[in-house]
Amino acid sequence: MIRVPLRVSANAGAAMSEIITEEMYQLKQLIMKTIAKREALKNEMTEWYTRFPNERFTKLDNLIVIDSMLSELDSNYRRLWDFHNKMHHQRENNETRTMQSQTD
Repeated sequence: MIRVPLRVSANAGAAMSEIITEEMYQLKQLIMKTIAKREALKNEMTEWYTRFPNERFTKLDNLIVIDSMLSELDSNYRRLWDFHNKMHHQRENNETRTMQSQTD
């Protein structure tokens, strides 16, 4: 498990740590690769419609599949992030409040 520093504006700039599991790291890498593929296809599509404005982009189905895959990857990452980080952040917030009340 990796802890990554994280800034959350809702906590008035307080530094918090983010838990990133190996699975989350791998998902994030896959998301970045999928985004790169998507961007390449979108660029290819732009070129296609410039050259053939009245014809259907031949790889449109690929783009639809990649968009769907990206959505699923993002949902999976978010579920894992919520699972590993919600309790962790609640605990950090409670500890911060406790420390603040002790100094008041």
